[in-house]
Amino acid sequence: MNATYGLPAAMAFQAQPAAQFQTGIVVAVSPNGLYVAPGGLEAPPVLCGYTRNVYRPILGDVVALLRQGTSWFALGSISGPDEIVNAIGNYSFEEGADNLPPPGWTLASASGSPTFTTLRLASANFLDGSKIGSLNAMSATSINASVYSDAVPVEAQQRWGIGGYYRTNLLFGANAGTIRMWASWYSDSTFGSLITEESITQYLLVRGHVWQVMAEYGATGNGCVAPENAKFLRVRIQAQWTSTAQDAVYLDRITARRIA
Repeated sequence: MNATYGLPAAMAFQAQPAAQFQTGIVVAVSPNGLYVAPGGLEAPPVLCGYTRNVYRPILGDVVALLRQGTSWFALGSISGPDEIVNAIGNYSFEEGADNLPPPGWTLASASGSPTFTTLRLASANFLDGSKIGSLNAMSATSINASVYSDAVPVEAQQRWGIGGYYRTNLLFGANAGTIRMWASWYSDSTFGSLITEESITQYLLVRGHVWQVMAEYGATGNGCVAPENAKFLRVRIQAQWTSTAQDAVYLDRITARRIA
């Protein structure tokens, strides 16, 4: 039997508020959704739903928001300049000569004799500009290596969101390894002044040529907090895998953005 609706039901349907569109900044991640500051960091954050298997957030992302009544939904990050300044120098590896170490980055704590160089891609397999950072295995061996950004000035108790993108040219399943980001805090700009490091999430290095997001949300999901006596932050990216040939892990668009 066909359903029929009286006037009250029709009026209730028409009374639904129209959806509104605006942008906001991701300031925290929780099991229930994202906390986004609509319009900018000055606004109180609101809890937003999002599609987890479509969008993996990085703290400081500018996202498209859809609001209907009291419900918010983050559609995903939008292209264009960062609304929050990215403090990482040479974050997309555009500076420096091809096939040489990229300025602003240091390869350290490395086993397996890898190299870290600027690589210019002939195809559209980059995210920002036309170059990437390439952590290269030079032979069949086990790789465990870290690359560090230059030191970024910070103050104690500031909250920072760090993130970036990675992919591999690994061809075989046996090459799978892991990659993770660290917030490394220092009392001065030298490597010997390390106070502590923070890393919560580890990602799987999978074969293939699709860019993947890596992000560090901190212990409570709202950023990595600079400890007392911290004066500088370096982003450390650590990759581990077993190479069976001259394969590599690629990096692009590494960010460190102060969110509070």
